[in-house]
Parts: sequence; C-alpha cells; structure tokens
Amino acid sequence: MPGANGKVAGSGKADNGTRSALQFGPPGRWWDDKATVRAVGLSNDQQKRMDSIFDSHKAAIVDSYKALLNERAKLEAVSKGPQVDQSRVFAQIDAVNQARSVLQKANSQMLLEIRQQMDPQQLEKLGKVAANEP
Repeated sequence: MPGANGKVAGSGKADNGTRSALQFGPPGRWWDDKATVRAVGLSNDQQKRMDSIFDSHKAAIVDSYKALLNERAKLEAVSKGPQVDQSRVFAQIDAVNQARSVLQKANSQMLLEIRQQMDPQQLEKLGKVAANEP
C-alpha cells in the first residue's frame, strides 16, 4: 500500500489503520535491501520473482487503498454537521471496514505469494531479521 513515500510495499506504509495483520519481514520492499538479502540468503532469481509478484499486485493494492481513503472521506462527511444521521454513519462505518478488508486481503495475497518464493530456512532467517534478532 502507498506509504509515506507513496510507494506500495508489503505492509510498509504508514499505519493509518490499514496495516495488514499479515506481515512477512521488515516493512517495505525488504527483498531489495542488500543487508536483508544477504542475511536471508536470497538469490537474484528469488528477488526477480518477488519483484514480479509485487508488480502484478501493485495496481490492485493501490486501487484498494484509494477506495479505502474514499470511504473514510465519506464517513467524515456524514459525521459532520449539526444533525448527524446515525444510520448513515453506521452504514458508512461498515463501508470503511469492507474497504479495509479488501485492502488487507489484496496485500496479504501478495505477501503470501512472496513468502512462497523462500525455503523454510530463509523464512526463519527473515523472521529473525524482522524481529531484529542476531
């Protein structure tokens, strides 16, 4: 999803309520970070496959993120004013939650596909990198 730098990354965006519960590794495109690549032992081929997966999901994640922002703006609009219609507010809260769910699923799909490019030892090493363990 778009982060503070506007880039889509595996849960590497600023957390404004959209962070997926599913995260593998450090935030952002960690498979492009030389230190992480070295620590995990990724091959160039694995990195290329991860880039391809990222690129294939980017548009859907960005679109989902924009839809979430749109639903949030609608919620803010129906929540303002002297007379707030409770049913409209609650309906819009549901719409925001639905948009958030779609975004989280799109991001999680990408992350799961990226994870499938690694072997069990690499996944273990990545977990240690993400937890800042030696």
